[in-house]
Amino acid sequence: MKKPLVIVSLLALCAGSLLLKTRIGNSARTDVDLVARRLDPLSLELDHSYPPLIHSKQVSGDVQTGVVRLVGGENVKFWFIAHHRSGSGCARFDFGDGTRKYMRGSYFCCEVRIPDQEVRSREDLLAFIERHDEP
Repeated sequence: MKKPLVIVSLLALCAGSLLLKTRIGNSARTDVDLVARRLDPLSLELDHSYPPLIHSKQVSGDVQTGVVRLVGGENVKFWFIAHHRSGSGCARFDFGDGTRKYMRGSYFCCEVRIPDQEVRSREDLLAFIERHDEP
């Protein structure tokens, strides 16, 4: 009789941890979407960052917005919430054609930093986001 109880308890524990992980991830995504609704990076005076393809503004200690300026001339807006605020960092990237991508997890600690030798085009940026996303 104890074996089924142990199995059910383990399953409940696994389901609970999965639900908590999903909740934390959704919280960061919700937070980044709220920031994106309030702030258009193109309406702000953005600082030049290193690497040079990033132009951004630190809105508060754990919120950043800006633009990724790709070599081909495309500007990709982004918003980022650091993991210090939500437990799991989340960046949102909005491409000019309406494509929206999210990159969750710990790759960006406190600010968006994308290596310009690795990301030069739209395809490079999409591959970078997919490679480093931690759903």
